Amino acid sequence: LPMSQQIFLTINQLVIMKQHQNISTMGGKIIAIALLAPLFGFSQPSTTKAAEGDSVPSQATLAPAISAADMQVSPSVQTAPTIVALPQVPTASGLRLQQFLATVVDNNDEIKVQKLEWLSNERLLKASRGMYEPVLKVSATRESNHMQNTAQEYLQTYSQHYEFSEANNIWSSSIEGLTPFGSTYRLGYDYKKLQNSLQSAMAIPTDEEYVTFLGLTLTQPLLKGSGQEATNANILISRANADIAYEGYRQASVEAVARAVQLYWQCYGAQEKLAMRQRSATIAEELLQANKSRYEAGKVDYTAVLDAESGLRLRQALVAAAEQTELTARKNLLSLAGESAMAQVPATIRMEDVPDCSPLSPDYKQVYEKALTSYPQYLSALATVERENFRATYAHNQEKPQLDVKGSYGYNGLGTTVDNSLDRLGSTDFPSW
Repeated sequence: LPMSQQIFLTINQLVIMKQHQNISTMGGKIIAIALLAPLFGFSQPSTTKAAEGDSVPSQATLAPAISAADMQVSPSVQTAPTIVALPQVPTASGLRLQQFLATVVDNNDEIKVQKLEWLSNERLLKASRGMYEPVLKVSATRESNHMQNTAQEYLQTYSQHYEFSEANNIWSSSIEGLTPFGSTYRLGYDYKKLQNSLQSAMAIPTDEEYVTFLGLTLTQPLLKGSGQEATNANILISRANADIAYEGYRQASVEAVARAVQLYWQCYGAQEKLAMRQRSATIAEELLQANKSRYEAGKVDYTAVLDAESGLRLRQALVAAAEQTELTARKNLLSLAGESAMAQVPATIRMEDVPDCSPLSPDYKQVYEKALTSYPQYLSALATVERENFRATYAHNQEKPQLDVKGSYGYNGLGTTVDNSLDRLGSTDFPSW
């Protein structure tokens, strides 16, 4: 055929493919190059008249790259160029859907991030509950003073001294805490060792005195800070944040698994389409060889060989486009599982599971009830509303004035020795409240 007619037929094939097949822009470019490139590799065949007057292509018009050995016929017989066979596909490693989903759940980066956020909020919740843990406080103080007495102090103390000096050791220990109702408590023990210049003026002179005290103090807010909701506001908000983070972790897992299922079947479809294209190319190659043989036997015209060659090149272009689609689907499949999982999965994989095409008949009421109890976004919204209600309640409580009731009760002890002071303390003869 003339070059113009071959180009016309090729463009016509492209138009038909665009109308009847889903070919992307890149795939169309690949197919166009594969179809048009061979046309510009050969000059227009000239014709020589045979004895019967039929027009046949001349051997001088063949491409110089095609040798007689490639033609596998005598040089006097015109044949079409030899088509390169498709490369062999390497052996693929099988991958099942459940295996892939388990890998995604364990290695997906988004799931890991959401899980860490959930665990972080759980730690914050645990830390917020520590507000009820009692606190042990211990202090020790050493004080020393040397001063002059005023006239009033001189007459009140009867010390007959114009100077006053003291050196005291004070130890204090207490257990303090908070109750769920907002009240605070302090159970304390105080111990003092007193040494001063007044002790010599006593009826029974002594060098030191020991003072002890054991008592309990309670403080209960009546307005601001009272009640369990105000006291537990931090815990309730932290628990709501932990619930929201947990639902975010579940939502990320659901989305990743859904995406994994979608990509798995996309990869399966791409591999099946590639296998179909390869089988089609194999059949087209066999048809080309058959037409070449029939042309050599004089049963068909040379245009049948050209048509078969054009069909083979078209199918080879479709194979290339299918390989690109399969490669993209496989890369998306592996990227969803995370970088660590990609290093363990072989580059060439085969989807072993077959999709189940059986019809589904879901129960609307059952699905609706399941969504109300399990849908992560819905549960996260409920937890968010609950958290904001806690914040609003706490804010209203903080608007109230501060009004507290405080009470304390304890026992005192005094003696010239430690044992004597503790005995007086244990006798409960000297209460204080």
